Amino acid sequence: MHHTTYVETVETRKPARETDKPAYSRLIILARVALWGFIVCAVIGLIWGIYYGIGQLFYSNNPHFTIEQINIRIEQGIVTEDFVRRHLELTEGEMNLYESEPTELRQRLLEIPLIQEADVRRIMPGTLQLTIYGRTPVACLVKRTGRLIDGNGVVFVPPEGTPPTKLPIIAGIADLDSYATGEKLTHAGAMAALEFLRQARGHPKGNYLDVHIVQVHKDQLRVYLQPNAASMIQANAVVTLPQENLEKSFQRLFYILDEHIGNSEPVTRIDLSYDRVPVNP
Repeated sequence: MHHTTYVETVETRKPARETDKPAYSRLIILARVALWGFIVCAVIGLIWGIYYGIGQLFYSNNPHFTIEQINIRIEQGIVTEDFVRRHLELTEGEMNLYESEPTELRQRLLEIPLIQEADVRRIMPGTLQLTIYGRTPVACLVKRTGRLIDGNGVVFVPPEGTPPTKLPIIAGIADLDSYATGEKLTHAGAMAALEFLRQARGHPKGNYLDVHIVQVHKDQLRVYLQPNAASMIQANAVVTLPQENLEKSFQRLFYILDEHIGNSEPVTRIDLSYDRVPVNP
C-alpha cells in the first residue's frame, strides 16, 4: 500500500521595518523650536526697528530737540566750565539732545580726576544741564610741581590757566612718584598730614595757624608755620607732634599758644612729642 506524504510549506515574511519613532519625534520638536525661535527673533527685530525708527524720526534726528542751551553749574572745586565743555566737546546748536545718554555723559565726567561727582539731565526741548562737584585742593605735593591733593587724599592737577593758590605743602612722602593722577594716597604719613590740616581748618582757633609746610618724618609731623601776630608765632616757627592722637595734640597746642598770647611771649618752636612740652620763645 502506497502512502503519499504532503509537506506543508509555511512562508515566513520578514516584518516591515518600523520607523524610529524617538528620533522622528526629536526632529519634529527641533523643527518647531527653530520655527518659533525664528518668529520670536523676527518680532523682536520688528519691534526694535520700529522703536529705532521712531527714535530717529521723532527724537535723534528731530531738529526740535537740537541743544540750544548748555547749563554748566560748578558747585565746588576748581574745575572750570570751559574745561568741561572742551572735555565733552559740547557746542550749542550742533548736537541733538538725544544723541548722548545722561548716564554716558556722567560717566565721562567722573573719569576726570578733577571731578568728584556730577549730575546730567535733559530739559525739554533743547537744554542740557550739568551740575559739577569738583575736587577742592587742600594742599600741594612738593615732589610733583603743580600736583594738588583734596581732603580725601586724591591726587590731581589743576586745569590749564588756573591761577596758583596759596596752599600748604605736604613733604617727606618717599613713594610719592608711585601715585598716578586720580589715585588716592594710602601713605599713613600723608593721611596724618591731611588730618592735621582738616582739624586745623575746623578748630575755633584754627586762625592761629598759618601752615606753610607739613613734613612727614617717621612717626611724627613737623609743621612749619608762617608768622602770625595774633598767636605770637614767629617766622619759620615749627610744631612737632606725633601722627597718632592728633586731637589731644591740638588741645595741648592751643593751650600753649593761649598762654603765650596772654603773656605776650613769641613762639618759634613747640614740641608736642613729649609729655612735658618744650616751648622755645
